[in-house]
Amino acid sequence: MMLLNVYHVEDDDDAIKTISDSCCLVNSQFEKEFGKENSVEIKYFNIRSFEEFQTQHKELEIDILIIDLKLGPELKNLNGLKCLYLIKDREIIPVVIFSAYTTEIPEDKELERLIFTTVPKGVQDTELLIKTLKHVFGLKYYYKHQKNRILGEFEKITLETFSELMKEDEFLKVDTNLFAILATSRLTSLLLNSPPNDQKTFPPESIFIFPPLELKTISQSSVMLGDFLNFTDERKRESLWVVCSPSCDLIFESTRKPKIREILLLRCYESPKQIWKYERLGDTDRNSALDDLFENRTCKVIKSPPKIFGVNHLFIYFKDYTTIQYNTVIEGFSNGSWKKVATLATPYAESLQHMFVHDFSRIGTPDTPNRKAESEWLDQFKKQN
Repeated sequence: MMLLNVYHVEDDDDAIKTISDSCCLVNSQFEKEFGKENSVEIKYFNIRSFEEFQTQHKELEIDILIIDLKLGPELKNLNGLKCLYLIKDREIIPVVIFSAYTTEIPEDKELERLIFTTVPKGVQDTELLIKTLKHVFGLKYYYKHQKNRILGEFEKITLETFSELMKEDEFLKVDTNLFAILATSRLTSLLLNSPPNDQKTFPPESIFIFPPLELKTISQSSVMLGDFLNFTDERKRESLWVVCSPSCDLIFESTRKPKIREILLLRCYESPKQIWKYERLGDTDRNSALDDLFENRTCKVIKSPPKIFGVNHLFIYFKDYTTIQYNTVIEGFSNGSWKKVATLATPYAESLQHMFVHDFSRIGTPDTPNRKAESEWLDQFKKQN
């Protein structure tokens, strides 16, 4: 069972009871949906003033924050809003503003970095409050679930990463698995992009996959960031995956202890007909769907020498990922079910670990000077059988 700590900064007893009762209701709904063992235990805590929150916030393990904008008897300023400035640099904390003054939130660039949504007090539609709280709790639940599975990759993700997607009128439409998906896509985007504004040094036609011209022996004694792995299952079906764990350095030596317990992998497709989500669509519908993925920056098309994979382009869908245990990797390489077939062919790969650590300021796939080329590659990918 996962614990979610909900802190509510509020001094009105009626509002405190409303939120407390709503948290209990959402908790029971989660238990019915996930089962008791896999469910969420929501712990509700009330703090009655900004000053109290200011004194305690550094010691609190806050998963979700709920605030009123105006606290105290005078109601002359938005003192509750100050709580947001105290948490803006902490790891992801979704905020629900439950207040009668939601229309008075000022425009502030620092606030634009935060993840928050509003529910007006006094609105008779309690269903909206329940629905919003459940959505917010779900966002944090899936984030913590994936963070526990993929350990260090999530450590540097901050609030500012998500500002553009958390527009108020779109909030309830956001996938509750968003945090996990964006973390994965962020890692992948760093892995698969050439250095910005450096086309002359790293032309897009040549930087991606090694060896670029002739086949060479690829060492099977290690797994590194940027390696492409072929997996053969029990039914002899093959699939291709790219390693995007930022601290991955699995050297298969009995005396060497691994630094990580799991590897994060993204699925690579050699034909549009392989893509699981679109396998039942006709060619026209499938191509349209692939265009949408490309425009939404949830996929990447990379050029690959056909001598390596037998195709000219590979398609990587950021939401199609998996993790495997370190011991499973060793066993797979021993029995031949996992095999390293290629790796990135650019010096940029050597600095990827530093990029993972230092550059988490942007969301999803960053802009690159090669977007036009990628669009052309997508058209070529559609023609591959």
